[in-house]
Amino acid sequence: MFAKRTLAIATILAAVIGLAVPARAEVEKKPQSLLIQRVDWTPYCKASPMTAVITPHIELWAYGWANDNLFDLEVGKMWPLDPEGQLSVGAYLVSWPDYGKTFILPWFTFKGEVGPGELHLELGLYKPLNGGPRILNGNEIAYMVPFDRDAPANASWEVGLTASFLQVDDNPAPVSFGPKIRFARAFEISWQPLSFSGAADHRFRLQAAIPF
Repeated sequence: MFAKRTLAIATILAAVIGLAVPARAEVEKKPQSLLIQRVDWTPYCKASPMTAVITPHIELWAYGWANDNLFDLEVGKMWPLDPEGQLSVGAYLVSWPDYGKTFILPWFTFKGEVGPGELHLELGLYKPLNGGPRILNGNEIAYMVPFDRDAPANASWEVGLTASFLQVDDNPAPVSFGPKIRFARAFEISWQPLSFSGAADHRFRLQAAIPF
């Protein structure tokens, strides 16, 4: 199973990276492509890795590729709604190959300055196409404040709070929250040991975003 997952991800990665190369050559000022590596830990499951490739043309997200019964493969794209790129909407085709389930995932993000810091919101809704749960995913609600606004991006430090929630069908959606630190706009550590109600995930996350 792991070999099949690795081959599927490698094939899609090759296609996505192939699309990224001409995109960077077309216009020098276009956004860079990103490789994102992330690992989440919760009290309810072992470490869950995620790999993503984001290009100006297409995105690939592979969640839980090293875990049993957690593999989630998503392909899609986000589009900015304003010139500053603060508001974006997108859509993804989602596959759970271990269960034979497929979803459409509309996604919304906001990132903009609010007071002394930056507010970041991510919200998506997994809508099943052939059975499976409906999932409302508040992946992140974060507010980050820089230590020094004049510091160059590669030497910047930010600290703040982050929260998340996950609602499956009509079940309760407890919110977990806690501190977050970001360095050089690329490396993140967050922990959500607190919750408003219910059995929240209490997620610990490490993430790196690498331009290419």
